[in-house]
Amino acid sequence: MYFNYKLFLKAEYLALFRQPFRLRRWAYVLLFSGLFLLFLLLVAFGRAVDQVFFRRFRRQPIKAPVFIIAPPRSGTTLVQKLLSLDENRFVHLKMYQTILPAVCYQRLVDGLVWLDGSLGRPFGRIIGWCERKWFGGWDDLHKMRLNQPEEDDALFLYAFESEAIFMLFPFVRELWAAGFPDALPADKRRKLMHFYRSCLQRHLYANGPRKTLLSKATQSSGTVDSLLEEFPDAKFITIVRHPYQSVASHVSLFVPVWQAHSP
Repeated sequence: MYFNYKLFLKAEYLALFRQPFRLRRWAYVLLFSGLFLLFLLLVAFGRAVDQVFFRRFRRQPIKAPVFIIAPPRSGTTLVQKLLSLDENRFVHLKMYQTILPAVCYQRLVDGLVWLDGSLGRPFGRIIGWCERKWFGGWDDLHKMRLNQPEEDDALFLYAFESEAIFMLFPFVRELWAAGFPDALPADKRRKLMHFYRSCLQRHLYANGPRKTLLSKATQSSGTVDSLLEEFPDAKFITIVRHPYQSVASHVSLFVPVWQAHSP
């Protein structure tokens, strides 16, 4: 499993020791860094279990995947949801599948959903309430639910190669390669793409081995070269929106978080 620990340690150093001390920022950074490492260990364990019980995923082909890559806040979610309605052709990623990218976890979730349904969905109603509580404030910008189509940026986040890290570590220039992996050295790019391919292979193996992968990745504008090298038969969908609107809307997602931990 690829994890750019050097960039992670650099981000921690910049946030904790290169800025004036603020208790609030330290609390945010240490809390979410701890949660991140906990999930990282959970995913690594699940991937190890896959190698034992679901090792056939390694032979899963990925033919002509479709990537929706466009500036954030340009309509990519709508395009993804419309295309994902064609379930006979496409297989997409749901939010919980990006958080737990291992076959064993997806099989476990399938079993729990079946059990919950047989009991009248008590846990489903609790999770629904939690989703509205946790994600409801984002509904006007980007509605998120665990069982709905979502972009696969979380897969890159586990490698610490995602623009999303700038929410907690707003040091874009110093951590440029984290948000734009095409800037990585060639050997690290290959390792990152090998990790990403293994995640997609697991997903197809568990959810539709003969279907076409449909991925939405607005954060992957800085990963297009790497994706083309890894998937030369890939198809790309992009959407054009005026930068005056797209950039302002995108920054509006980051600013509230920055104001929370670094006012």
